[in-house]
Amino acid sequence: MCSKMKITKSTKNYSACPQIKELLNECDSVLIGAGAGLSVSEGFSYSGKRFEKYFSDFKNKYGFSDMYSGGFYPYKTIEDSFWEKAAARYSTFIEKHQNKKILFLELGVGFNTPGIIKYPFWQMTLQNPVSHYVSINKGESYCPTEIQNRSFCIDEDIGKVLERL
Repeated sequence: MCSKMKITKSTKNYSACPQIKELLNECDSVLIGAGAGLSVSEGFSYSGKRFEKYFSDFKNKYGFSDMYSGGFYPYKTIEDSFWEKAAARYSTFIEKHQNKKILFLELGVGFNTPGIIKYPFWQMTLQNPVSHYVSINKGESYCPTEIQNRSFCIDEDIGKVLERL
């Protein structure tokens, strides 16, 4: 459903920080979705010398060219049970807060994997009329027009915006 929504680009900037602060103070809970852009805003690189130094064995074995790509490989590990428990806690949290004032705070989430954070956040904001959506991401801050009146999309450096909050 979210992929068919009309998308609007950010027009808001630092001036929205007082309104976002108010939302943070008034909401019942905050759900943070963090993407690769959060790390990138702090200067973290997913490839290059650091990758070669610490992950060359993964590059040789699996053919990865960067850590980001390696994060999506379907490894078979004992951590599967950890992720299942985390998914259950997430579902419980969402169910418990579905009709409450929840702020969906998206940091550095782009369109590489929108089905993981972005689309669910948009959908939950659309379904819950007392919720709000905030996206902070340099170069990729958007929201559907259907939730635009309850959204803040800030196309700025994440670190600088968070300092203002």
